[in-house]
Amino acid sequence: MMRPEIYYTVKQMKLRRYSEQTIRIYVRQIEFFLNHFNQNPRRINEKQIQEYIYRTIFTNQYSGSLQNIMVSALKFFYNKVLNQPLQEETTIRPLKSRYIPQVLSKSEVKSILNNIKNIKHKAIISLIYACGLRRSEAINLKIRDIDSQRMIILIRNAKGKKDRNVPLSPKLLTLLRTYYKIYRPKTWLLKGLIISNTALEV
Repeated sequence: MMRPEIYYTVKQMKLRRYSEQTIRIYVRQIEFFLNHFNQNPRRINEKQIQEYIYRTIFTNQYSGSLQNIMVSALKFFYNKVLNQPLQEETTIRPLKSRYIPQVLSKSEVKSILNNIKNIKHKAIISLIYACGLRRSEAINLKIRDIDSQRMIILIRNAKGKKDRNVPLSPKLLTLLRTYYKIYRPKTWLLKGLIISNTALEV
């Protein structure tokens, strides 16, 4: 049975239209926190919370991104669920790392794609590269999102909860049609990447 604190956390997150993945991640962090103290969370003072964050980060060797997730989860829990806002100094976030991303050249990308034998793997990597998709956007595509008439792909609930269109090249469409004929996906293409029957069937 779900404990009341978790139930209300999930409820508040769903009301704010958080993604299912974010809900799962936050709930997991909050459960770790509640199990650690095993008492009414309203009775846990901010010094204890800060000490918990510190020990959890360095005992488990959390990365900066995971530290951010834990802090965000606890802040949401106290601010939105318990209506007991935490002070900023209690939930310290790591400094953002600054680095120059490494970008593959066109010839390197072409070489990688030419060496992929599995058509399924080739389809998803080509799609992500050619359309500039995030992994989550690629695996959540549906068949109806591929418009072969207008040669665009509709990306639903992208960053900022907004939809957007990206161009679909003839070469990529041909590859996706080949993939479709072999694997015949029903709802999700590559567990989320889907293309309509009319778009993929010639």
